[in-house]
Amino acid sequence: ESAKLVQRHRDVLIPVIERHGGKGKSTGGDGIVAAFGSAGQALSAAIDMQQTLDAAVEIDPRAREMLVRIGVAQGEVVLDKGGRPFLGAALNLAARVMDLADGGHIMTVGAVAAASDLGGPTLHPNGEFKLKNIAEPVPVVEVLWHDGMEPQQIRAV
Repeated sequence: ESAKLVQRHRDVLIPVIERHGGKGKSTGGDGIVAAFGSAGQALSAAIDMQQTLDAAVEIDPRAREMLVRIGVAQGEVVLDKGGRPFLGAALNLAARVMDLADGGHIMTVGAVAAASDLGGPTLHPNGEFKLKNIAEPVPVVEVLWHDGMEPQQIRAV
């Protein structure tokens, strides 16, 4: 049953990533990594992923709620032959920022928030965090992707 849920998660989210100009792939576990050409594309895709999962439950009440955590960072990424992300410091940073999020939340780094041209969602600065395997503290910003969403209380890392 768990494997079916993970596959459904991929089947729903990979097309959302592609719709926003990204390339995504499974991490081998229950995660997905993706690469985009711009901060705006990445954050738009992250918002669309959360909204798509949220709507899936409303469309089919039998569907199990799938809460995902999303971390968005920027930097160089090595791509595989299919143009999908393979490795790089940006993937590590995105994973560390994602670790701060609870299910249903999007966290990004300050540089991505500053570089994005999002007009609608609220960006909530959370301050700087020292993250595992990252030399300097990183400013973390939460993307409040639906109306009335309250910022998450980030637990100590």
